[in-house]
Amino acid sequence: LLYLGLRALDTRRIFYDRSTGVTAHRLDYWAATSFDPELGWDLGPGSKNNVGAARHHGDYPPEAHYKVKAFGDSFTFGSDVGDAQTWTAILEADTGWYCPNYGVPGYGPDQAFLKYRRTAVRSQWTILAIQQENIARLVNIYRAFYMEDWGPPKPRFFLEGENLRLEPNPIPRREEVRRLLDPGFVERLRRLDYWPRYNEEILGAPRRLKWPATWTILRHARFFAGRAALELRVRRRPTYEDEIRRFKSYHLYDESSEAFQILCRLIDAFVALCAERGERPLVVVFPMQHSVDLLKTYGRSVYQPLAGRLAA
Repeated sequence: LLYLGLRALDTRRIFYDRSTGVTAHRLDYWAATSFDPELGWDLGPGSKNNVGAARHHGDYPPEAHYKVKAFGDSFTFGSDVGDAQTWTAILEADTGWYCPNYGVPGYGPDQAFLKYRRTAVRSQWTILAIQQENIARLVNIYRAFYMEDWGPPKPRFFLEGENLRLEPNPIPRREEVRRLLDPGFVERLRRLDYWPRYNEEILGAPRRLKWPATWTILRHARFFAGRAALELRVRRRPTYEDEIRRFKSYHLYDESSEAFQILCRLIDAFVALCAERGERPLVVVFPMQHSVDLLKTYGRSVYQPLAGRLAA
Protein backbone atom coordinates (compact mmCIF):
# COMPACT_ATOMS: atom_id res chain seq x y z
CA LEU A 1 0.00 0.00 0.00
CA LEU A 2 2.86 2.39 0.81
CA TYR A 3 4.48 1.59 -2.51
CA LEU A 4 1.29 2.27 -4.47
CA GLY A 5 0.63 5.43 -2.46
CA LEU A 6 4.10 6.82 -3.17
CA ARG A 7 3.73 6.02 -6.86
CA ALA A 8 0.51 8.02 -6.90
CA LEU A 9 2.11 10.90 -4.97
CA ASP A 10 5.02 10.97 -7.42
CA THR A 11 2.98 13.28 -9.63
CA ARG A 12 4.19 15.90 -7.11
CA ARG A 13 7.82 15.13 -8.07
CA ILE A 14 8.96 13.33 -4.93
CA PHE A 15 11.46 11.23 -6.90
CA TYR A 16 13.67 13.30 -9.16
CA ASP A 17 15.37 10.74 -11.44
CA ARG A 18 13.41 9.92 -14.63
CA SER A 19 16.35 8.37 -16.49
CA THR A 20 14.92 4.85 -16.27
CA GLY A 21 11.81 5.98 -18.16
CA VAL A 22 13.60 6.06 -21.50
CA THR A 23 13.24 3.29 -24.07
CA ALA A 24 15.15 2.46 -27.24
CA HIS A 25 12.06 3.40 -29.26
CA ARG A 26 11.89 6.82 -27.61
CA LEU A 27 15.58 7.45 -28.22
CA ASP A 28 15.27 6.44 -31.86
CA TYR A 29 12.29 8.78 -32.26
CA TRP A 30 14.31 11.68 -30.83
CA ALA A 31 17.18 10.84 -33.18
CA ALA A 32 14.87 10.73 -36.20
CA THR A 33 12.79 13.85 -35.53
CA SER A 34 14.52 16.53 -33.43
CA PHE A 35 18.12 15.55 -32.60
CA ASP A 36 20.66 18.38 -32.78
CA PRO A 37 24.38 17.67 -32.19
CA GLU A 38 25.07 21.08 -30.63
CA LEU A 39 21.83 22.01 -28.86
CA GLY A 40 20.49 18.57 -27.92
CA TRP A 41 17.27 19.03 -29.88
CA ASP A 42 15.68 21.52 -32.23
CA LEU A 43 12.58 21.88 -34.36
CA GLY A 44 12.52 19.28 -37.09
CA PRO A 45 13.13 20.39 -40.70
CA GLY A 46 9.43 20.12 -41.47
CA SER A 47 8.63 22.55 -38.65
CA LYS A 48 10.86 25.37 -39.95
CA ASN A 49 10.22 28.00 -42.57
CA ASN A 50 12.61 29.36 -45.19
CA VAL A 51 14.68 31.33 -42.62
CA GLY A 52 14.86 28.49 -40.10
CA ALA A 53 12.20 29.94 -37.78
CA ALA A 54 9.01 28.23 -36.61
CA ARG A 55 6.89 27.37 -39.65
CA HIS A 56 3.63 28.51 -38.03
CA HIS A 57 4.58 32.02 -39.10
CA GLY A 58 4.89 30.95 -42.73
CA ASP A 59 7.72 31.89 -45.08
CA TYR A 60 9.31 35.34 -45.15
CA PRO A 61 10.64 37.42 -48.04
CA PRO A 62 14.26 36.32 -48.45
CA GLU A 63 16.98 38.82 -47.54
CA ALA A 64 14.41 41.09 -45.86
CA HIS A 65 15.55 43.46 -43.13
CA TYR A 66 13.65 42.07 -40.19
CA LYS A 67 12.60 44.38 -37.41
CA VAL A 68 12.85 41.84 -34.58
CA LYS A 69 13.44 38.14 -33.98
CA ALA A 70 12.92 36.10 -30.82
CA PHE A 71 14.69 33.23 -29.05
CA GLY A 72 13.41 31.28 -26.06
CA ASP A 73 11.50 28.21 -24.92
CA SER A 74 7.92 27.00 -25.43
CA PHE A 75 6.50 30.33 -24.20
CA THR A 76 8.20 31.94 -27.18
CA PHE A 77 7.52 29.09 -29.61
CA GLY A 78 3.84 29.18 -28.66
CA SER A 79 3.13 25.68 -27.41
CA ASP A 80 -0.55 24.96 -26.72
CA VAL A 81 -1.89 28.04 -28.52
CA GLY A 82 -2.96 28.55 -32.13
CA ASP A 83 -0.49 29.88 -34.68
CA ALA A 84 -2.10 33.33 -34.67
CA GLN A 85 -1.99 33.49 -30.86
CA THR A 86 1.76 33.26 -30.34
CA TRP A 87 3.03 36.58 -29.01
CA THR A 88 5.38 36.94 -31.98
CA ALA A 89 2.43 36.48 -34.38
CA ILE A 90 0.43 39.07 -32.46
CA LEU A 91 3.41 41.43 -32.67
CA GLU A 92 3.51 40.94 -36.43
CA ALA A 93 -0.24 41.51 -36.78
CA ASP A 94 -0.18 44.66 -34.63
CA THR A 95 2.88 46.30 -36.19
CA GLY A 96 3.30 44.91 -39.69
CA TRP A 97 6.89 43.93 -38.79
CA TYR A 98 8.43 40.57 -39.63
CA CYS A 99 9.25 38.70 -36.41
CA PRO A 100 10.95 35.31 -37.01
CA ASN A 101 10.25 33.02 -34.05
CA TYR A 102 13.23 30.84 -33.05
CA GLY A 103 11.69 29.54 -29.82
CA VAL A 104 12.01 25.80 -29.15
CA PRO A 105 9.97 23.89 -26.56
CA GLY A 106 12.02 22.83 -23.55
CA TYR A 107 14.97 25.17 -24.16
CA GLY A 108 16.98 26.82 -21.44
CA PRO A 109 18.41 30.32 -21.94
CA ASP A 110 21.77 28.68 -22.70
CA GLN A 111 20.34 26.78 -25.68
CA ALA A 112 18.45 29.89 -26.82
CA PHE A 113 21.72 31.86 -26.76
CA LEU A 114 23.62 29.15 -28.63
CA LYS A 115 20.85 29.04 -31.24
CA TYR A 116 21.11 32.81 -31.65
CA ARG A 117 24.89 32.53 -31.99
CA ARG A 118 24.58 30.22 -34.99
CA THR A 119 21.62 32.01 -36.64
CA ALA A 120 22.64 34.08 -39.64
CA VAL A 121 19.37 36.02 -39.99
CA ARG A 122 19.83 39.66 -38.91
CA SER A 123 17.29 42.09 -37.44
CA GLN A 124 17.21 45.49 -35.82
CA TRP A 125 16.20 44.04 -32.45
CA THR A 126 16.80 40.56 -30.99
CA ILE A 127 14.76 39.26 -28.08
CA LEU A 128 16.04 36.74 -25.55
CA ALA A 129 12.88 35.57 -23.77
CA ILE A 130 13.33 33.94 -20.35
CA GLN A 131 10.43 32.25 -18.61
CA GLN A 132 11.02 32.55 -14.87
CA GLU A 133 11.53 28.81 -14.31
CA ASN A 134 14.17 28.65 -17.06
CA ILE A 135 16.98 29.55 -14.65
CA ALA A 136 16.74 25.97 -13.36
CA ARG A 137 17.57 24.59 -16.82
CA LEU A 138 20.91 26.40 -16.88
CA VAL A 139 22.40 24.00 -14.31
CA ASN A 140 20.80 20.91 -15.85
CA ILE A 141 22.53 18.76 -18.45
CA TYR A 142 20.06 15.83 -18.59
CA ARG A 143 16.36 16.67 -18.43
CA ALA A 144 15.62 13.29 -16.81
CA PHE A 145 17.18 14.64 -13.58
CA TYR A 146 15.01 17.74 -13.42
CA MET A 147 11.87 17.79 -15.55
CA GLU A 148 8.65 15.90 -14.82
CA ASP A 149 9.21 13.45 -17.65
CA TRP A 150 12.17 12.07 -19.56
CA GLY A 151 13.90 14.38 -22.00
CA PRO A 152 17.24 14.31 -23.86
CA PRO A 153 20.52 15.80 -22.67
CA LYS A 154 21.69 19.31 -23.51
CA PRO A 155 24.85 21.41 -23.28
CA ARG A 156 25.38 23.53 -20.16
CA PHE A 157 27.71 26.29 -19.03
CA PHE A 158 29.91 26.17 -15.94
CA LEU A 159 31.45 29.09 -14.08
CA GLU A 160 35.22 29.33 -14.26
CA GLY A 161 36.25 32.41 -12.33
CA GLU A 162 34.56 35.33 -14.06
CA ASN A 163 34.07 33.40 -17.30
CA LEU A 164 31.78 30.72 -18.67
CA ARG A 165 32.97 27.31 -19.88
CA LEU A 166 30.68 25.36 -22.20
CA GLU A 167 30.24 21.66 -21.55
CA PRO A 168 29.08 20.41 -24.97
CA ASN A 169 26.05 18.26 -25.61
CA PRO A 170 27.06 14.83 -24.23
CA ILE A 171 25.42 13.07 -27.21
CA PRO A 172 27.15 14.78 -30.16
CA ARG A 173 26.23 12.18 -32.81
CA ARG A 174 22.85 10.78 -33.76
CA GLU A 175 24.12 7.20 -33.70
CA GLU A 176 25.08 7.57 -30.02
CA VAL A 177 21.60 8.22 -28.62
CA ARG A 178 21.31 4.71 -27.17
CA ARG A 179 24.19 5.44 -24.81
CA LEU A 180 21.46 6.80 -22.55
CA LEU A 181 20.46 3.17 -21.89
CA ASP A 182 23.88 2.58 -20.28
CA PRO A 183 23.70 3.17 -16.48
CA GLY A 184 27.41 3.99 -16.39
CA PHE A 185 26.99 6.78 -18.94
CA VAL A 186 23.96 8.14 -17.11
CA GLU A 187 25.97 8.16 -13.88
CA ARG A 188 28.63 10.32 -15.54
CA LEU A 189 25.91 12.78 -16.54
CA ARG A 190 24.71 12.93 -12.92
CA ARG A 191 28.10 14.29 -11.89
CA LEU A 192 27.73 17.17 -14.39
CA ASP A 193 24.22 18.09 -13.24
CA TYR A 194 23.22 20.34 -10.35
CA TRP A 195 19.87 18.76 -9.55
CA PRO A 196 20.97 15.32 -8.30
CA ARG A 197 23.33 17.00 -5.84
CA TYR A 198 20.67 19.47 -4.72
CA ASN A 199 18.00 16.80 -4.27
CA GLU A 200 20.22 14.38 -2.39
CA GLU A 201 22.55 16.61 -0.37
CA ILE A 202 20.35 19.66 0.31
CA LEU A 203 16.84 18.22 0.39
CA GLY A 204 17.69 14.64 1.32
CA ALA A 205 15.20 13.52 -1.34
CA PRO A 206 15.05 9.95 -2.69
CA ARG A 207 16.32 9.36 -6.21
CA ARG A 208 13.77 6.68 -7.15
CA LEU A 209 11.00 4.71 -5.52
CA LYS A 210 12.37 1.31 -4.49
CA TRP A 211 10.91 -1.79 -2.93
CA PRO A 212 10.19 -1.98 -0.05
CA ALA A 213 8.60 1.45 0.21
CA THR A 214 8.99 1.45 4.00
CA TRP A 215 12.76 1.52 3.58
CA THR A 216 12.49 4.48 1.17
CA ILE A 217 10.50 6.44 3.74
CA LEU A 218 12.73 5.56 6.70
CA ARG A 219 15.92 6.33 4.83
CA HIS A 220 14.58 9.75 3.77
CA ALA A 221 12.47 10.50 6.83
CA ARG A 222 13.82 14.06 7.16
CA PHE A 223 12.73 14.88 3.60
CA PHE A 224 9.21 13.44 3.95
CA ALA A 225 8.67 15.05 7.36
CA GLY A 226 9.93 18.41 6.10
CA ARG A 227 7.66 18.33 3.04
CA ALA A 228 4.63 17.39 5.12
CA ALA A 229 5.34 20.15 7.67
CA LEU A 230 5.82 22.71 4.89
CA GLU A 231 2.50 21.84 3.24
CA LEU A 232 0.71 22.10 6.59
CA ARG A 233 2.24 25.49 7.38
CA VAL A 234 1.35 26.88 3.93
CA ARG A 235 -2.25 25.78 4.37
CA ARG A 236 -2.66 27.07 7.93
CA ARG A 237 -0.53 30.22 8.05
CA PRO A 238 1.27 30.93 4.75
CA THR A 239 4.34 33.14 4.62
CA TYR A 240 6.39 34.35 1.67
CA GLU A 241 9.39 32.28 2.83
CA ASP A 242 7.37 29.04 3.01
CA GLU A 243 5.61 29.75 -0.28
CA ILE A 244 8.89 30.03 -2.19
CA ARG A 245 10.22 26.81 -0.60
CA ARG A 246 7.47 24.89 -2.41
CA PHE A 247 9.13 25.54 -5.80
CA LYS A 248 12.71 24.36 -5.87
CA SER A 249 13.77 26.62 -8.75
CA TYR A 250 13.07 29.80 -6.74
CA HIS A 251 16.20 29.54 -4.58
CA LEU A 252 18.33 29.95 -7.71
CA TYR A 253 17.41 33.64 -7.85
CA ASP A 254 19.68 34.23 -4.87
CA GLU A 255 22.45 36.40 -6.31
CA SER A 256 25.14 34.10 -4.89
CA SER A 257 23.81 30.99 -6.64
CA GLU A 258 25.74 29.42 -9.50
CA ALA A 259 22.67 29.48 -11.74
CA PHE A 260 22.09 33.21 -11.17
CA GLN A 261 25.73 34.02 -11.95
CA ILE A 262 25.60 31.90 -15.10
CA LEU A 263 22.38 33.61 -16.21
CA CYS A 264 23.84 37.09 -15.71
CA ARG A 265 27.02 36.23 -17.64
CA LEU A 266 24.96 34.60 -20.38
CA ILE A 267 22.89 37.77 -20.74
CA ASP A 268 26.12 39.79 -20.87
CA ALA A 269 27.35 37.52 -23.67
CA PHE A 270 24.03 37.92 -25.50
CA VAL A 271 24.24 41.73 -25.25
CA ALA A 272 27.86 41.69 -26.45
CA LEU A 273 27.01 39.49 -29.45
CA CYS A 274 24.09 41.76 -30.37
CA ALA A 275 26.45 44.75 -30.31
CA GLU A 276 28.95 42.89 -32.47
CA ARG A 277 26.21 42.21 -35.03
CA GLY A 278 24.81 45.74 -34.96
CA GLU A 279 21.57 44.59 -33.32
CA ARG A 280 19.79 45.91 -30.25
CA PRO A 281 19.16 43.41 -27.41
CA LEU A 282 15.92 43.05 -25.50
CA VAL A 283 15.55 40.63 -22.58
CA VAL A 284 11.95 39.68 -21.79
CA VAL A 285 11.14 37.89 -18.52
CA PHE A 286 7.89 35.91 -18.35
CA PRO A 287 6.79 35.39 -14.72
CA MET A 288 5.02 32.26 -13.52
CA GLN A 289 1.46 32.65 -12.31
CA HIS A 290 2.50 31.65 -8.79
CA SER A 291 5.09 34.43 -8.58
CA VAL A 292 2.51 36.96 -9.81
CA ASP A 293 0.23 35.80 -6.97
CA LEU A 294 3.10 36.20 -4.49
CA LEU A 295 3.75 39.72 -5.76
CA LYS A 296 0.07 40.61 -5.27
CA THR A 297 -0.04 39.07 -1.79
CA TYR A 298 3.35 39.96 -0.32
CA GLY A 299 4.63 42.74 -2.59
CA ARG A 300 7.79 40.74 -3.30
CA SER A 301 9.03 39.29 -6.58
CA VAL A 302 10.97 36.03 -6.79
CA TYR A 303 12.96 37.23 -9.79
CA GLN A 304 13.60 40.76 -8.49
CA PRO A 305 17.40 40.16 -8.32
CA LEU A 306 17.38 39.49 -12.08
CA ALA A 307 15.18 42.52 -12.78
CA GLY A 308 17.55 44.65 -10.71
CA ARG A 309 20.58 43.33 -12.57
CA LEU A 310 18.95 44.02 -15.95
CA ALA A 311 17.96 47.53 -14.87
CA ALA A 312 21.51 48.25 -13.73
